Amino acid sequence: MPQSKGYSKKEKLNTLLSVPENCMHCSRLRKDSGDIICPSYIIIEHDGCVADGGCDAVAVCMGKRRTLLIEVKRGNIDQHDARDAVRQLKACHEHYRDKLSFFDFIPIFLKVGRKRLEIYARNELNKLKGIHIGKSGDDLSLIK
Repeated sequence: MPQSKGYSKKEKLNTLLSVPENCMHCSRLRKDSGDIICPSYIIIEHDGCVADGGCDAVAVCMGKRRTLLIEVKRGNIDQHDARDAVRQLKACHEHYRDKLSFFDFIPIFLKVGRKRLEIYARNELNKLKGIHIGKSGDDLSLIK
């Protein structure tokens, strides 16, 4: 008797979140001229695909039960941009909190290029508990 195949990680995640297939990516996504790289995670393009508004992407690892909420900004980042990023990350958390209730949520702010992150912007970002600030192209799966 043939064994039935188990569901793939994408299928399990789609069952939980009801995300359109074209919004789910494996390991890599290019957003706002920046690269989101996260091996072993499924990356969901949130803003403009799942919802209008919120963070740019969400990376989910079913095995680790972790969800990375990711916002990407390019150019010089001032306090207004940082405040906007914090608002978007919080909106994303609200959207997924009940659907992924047994997952840890980690907010991540990625900046593209060597542009400046002003001190007031950094202070604004640090108001969000547990935020990680990184560069586009960093391997996000290495975040502890």
